[in-house]
Amino acid sequence: MKISYGPLILHLPEGHPLPQYQQLYPFYDRLLPILVRRLSSAWQSPVLIDIGANIGDTTIQCCAVNDNLSVLAVEPNADFAKMLWKNIEANDLYRAVVVSTDIVARTSSAYLAKKSGSLFTGDVIEADPKASAQSRFSKTIYEIIAEINIEPSNIVFVKSDTDGNDAQIVESFCDCLERCSSFKPLGLWFEAQPYANDLGVNDPSLYSNLDLLKQSLERLVHNGYKYFAAIDNYGVPIMQGVDHMIINSLMQYSVLSRTKGQTLPFYFVDIVSYRNLSDMPDLPTLLSKEL
Repeated sequence: MKISYGPLILHLPEGHPLPQYQQLYPFYDRLLPILVRRLSSAWQSPVLIDIGANIGDTTIQCCAVNDNLSVLAVEPNADFAKMLWKNIEANDLYRAVVVSTDIVARTSSAYLAKKSGSLFTGDVIEADPKASAQSRFSKTIYEIIAEINIEPSNIVFVKSDTDGNDAQIVESFCDCLERCSSFKPLGLWFEAQPYANDLGVNDPSLYSNLDLLKQSLERLVHNGYKYFAAIDNYGVPIMQGVDHMIINSLMQYSVLSRTKGQTLPFYFVDIVSYRNLSDMPDLPTLLSKEL
């Protein structure tokens, strides 16, 4: 299976749902590449950090729309990372670098990346201390940037899609902001899903994860990223230019709708956090003009 994105081709394993999703939901997985092209066009050497890169769908789509864009693709699951490398090599995409590690808020926290039952997504869970052979020490965003020797001021955008672990990513993003003054991306895109894929709303950590996401929003605001946009899981923008309290209410709404068995307009939301209103184009207009 394969999908063409301009000059680049994304190779997918048989049965991957992405083509079906994009046929059923025309905006699915479409906005981020358009937004990255818009935001990175004025940068000389822009870098995207793609956390939870999976098989490379975001990496390939974003590179297809900006020939100058480099990507640091982070994927902890070995099976996904192998498919990610294949896509990079098949497209001669040597401006993309793959790092196979978990991203956490704190240094030297042991985590384990595992595939979910769907095969095409994954979860990141805290490892059992007794299962040290299966776990590895994770890294922060700050540590990876230093190891790969990326100029922090070139990082235009950070995307995170880790299926339940995104509060850790937001904390790691804030840690990097606080430790490195030249690290000032225009925005952070992350998935506000407070449960692991395999467990869904039966995840016993559901409400504690929701609280962690709320705390992460407050830390973003503290670091100057005080404006937010929300996009539903079908790729449709819901709102933008709002404060973190409105996003808190939206996350709470999506959780209550699922746990109480109500009709669901969407399952979860993606969040974009940014510093200046002028940095973010009108998302519905941007999307409707491109598609």
